[in-house]
Amino acid sequence: PLRTVFEEKGETRHLASALVSDDEALAAQLERTGLPCLIQRREPGPVVSFAGVFAGGRMMASACSRYVRTWPAEAGSVSFSRTFAPEPATLAAVGRLVASLGWEGIFELEAIERGPGDFAVLDFNPRIYGSLALTLKAGAPLPAVWCDWLLKGREASLAARPGVSYRWEDAELRNAMRCLRTGHPGKALGILRPR
Repeated sequence: PLRTVFEEKGETRHLASALVSDDEALAAQLERTGLPCLIQRREPGPVVSFAGVFAGGRMMASACSRYVRTWPAEAGSVSFSRTFAPEPATLAAVGRLVASLGWEGIFELEAIERGPGDFAVLDFNPRIYGSLALTLKAGAPLPAVWCDWLLKGREASLAARPGVSYRWEDAELRNAMRCLRTGHPGKALGILRPR
């Protein structure tokens, strides 16, 4: 939807995305969120986040992660992800895309990984985004890199460490409750395990 926060039955609701399976479900969703909106084809594969600071014609910092879970589970925002080291060619392609947009600053590009080196772009966030804490924890402090470039002209060359996790606690609790309701207690326990 154009706006992710809206009023429904007198209550404020949040909906960043929704999965619809047929025309009837689409009509119901459009009635709920309104027009204009963006409709995208569903692609199979894990969601991948390519985040970074692009400035001075180059990538000064990067943090790439694979989404393990989202909330809502079928088509939502990241609730658990883990950093990985991307192939250099993939990171170079992300840099070329960001450069072609004329963007400088912090960004996050979300994509579906259809196969090795094959990605379908979902979303480009030219702003601070929700899971930014992951970049700090993984050693690629995007806000500091951007501010150092803006205020001091200081260049950087940082990449996030692989294997670092991000967890949105509220959404993970919802994922665990969903697993319990659908008869998957082991999966729920795995989600609730402290990390």
